[in-house]
Amino acid sequence: MPEVDERLIALQGLIHRNSDLEQLEALAGRFNPFTAMGWTRQEIRHSAFLRWFLDPQASHGLGVYPLRAFLKEVLASRGVVGSPTVFDAEIWDLAASAVLTEWQRIDVLIRNDEERFVIVVENKLHSSEHSGQLKRYRELVSGTFGDYAQAYVYLTPSGDPPTDELYEPLAYSAIADLVDRVVDARRLQLSDEVRTFLEQYAELVRRYIVEDSEIQELCRRLYEKHRVAFDLIYEHRPDRALEVSEALQRTIASRADLTPDQSSKTYIRFSTPVLDRFPRIADGWTKSGRLILFEFENSRDEIALKLVLGPGPDDVRARIRDGIVAQAKVFNRAGRRFGTQWWSFHRMAWLPRKSYLEKPIDEMEAELAAKLATFVEQDLPSLEAGLELLLENVR
Repeated sequence: MPEVDERLIALQGLIHRNSDLEQLEALAGRFNPFTAMGWTRQEIRHSAFLRWFLDPQASHGLGVYPLRAFLKEVLASRGVVGSPTVFDAEIWDLAASAVLTEWQRIDVLIRNDEERFVIVVENKLHSSEHSGQLKRYRELVSGTFGDYAQAYVYLTPSGDPPTDELYEPLAYSAIADLVDRVVDARRLQLSDEVRTFLEQYAELVRRYIVEDSEIQELCRRLYEKHRVAFDLIYEHRPDRALEVSEALQRTIASRADLTPDQSSKTYIRFSTPVLDRFPRIADGWTKSGRLILFEFENSRDEIALKLVLGPGPDDVRARIRDGIVAQAKVFNRAGRRFGTQWWSFHRMAWLPRKSYLEKPIDEMEAELAAKLATFVEQDLPSLEAGLELLLENVR
């Protein structure tokens, strides 16, 4: 008897005459511009929608109506003394309100300097609040807009309770309902294009984000019935870190002024003209023998760029260390403990976690290329000037 591969049997069971899978494919395959653009669970995209939807000057042509409806929604149940209320939302002149995204890393900030109020919306789709984030944002806003009326909203798929009690929990279902109410109330005022756009956004939220949506229920049923097959698929899924590493390596290789060096999924290294003038006497780090390299660290769902001194002759490494320490204004980690093998003496945050997780790889690669070009033009010259001062001591 030929040997039976249980994994193939599991995969066949998943795809053969599976009505739940066919229904899921039909739902997921129904055209929606947001799903076509990969918006389903990207916080940055949903924050951008809120910015557009709530902005009185935006192209939807609804003026202050969506913003007033949103403020009534989030302020209706507030009982915090001194906080704005639903009555304020009704009487405020909202025309001059500014709706910002990523102000000091806050997802959405609504500010009105005439009525002197500020509203913060922290948007969490695929992660929870961490490191005292909510309190930190509240203290930042309170310190910046001390005499403004303030309210804080914690937006999640199911209205999770925030760690900071001064935030008002809000579920994404409330956003979908709000969009529908705005469409119904202002249908005659809306163009066909804007009405369709809003309806499709509400459909996206209910289909992919709201807890207990039809798609989520189908996914749960499929997983319970075909757990082995899905675990196998997950095991062989495309690796985000590998995609990012390959994008970084392509970006570096496309530049004539940078030289790629030995890299991996986690560490992507390159040299520059000044670094190439150092003696190639490194020991067991890279095949090139370079002592110092620029290194992208691709881990923890973010990217950072470092300057790293690798293993080599102790006397040479000591002279390099002394030269780096003497230039603490150039190299921002010159004061860090000197490692016997590796020493990272300069570091720059390169790509934040949200962009790392959410951006399509082609968009990310374009952003990486633009950022690297800016780095070569603006930051690299001063770093290379500092490195060049070390050359006389290491030859």
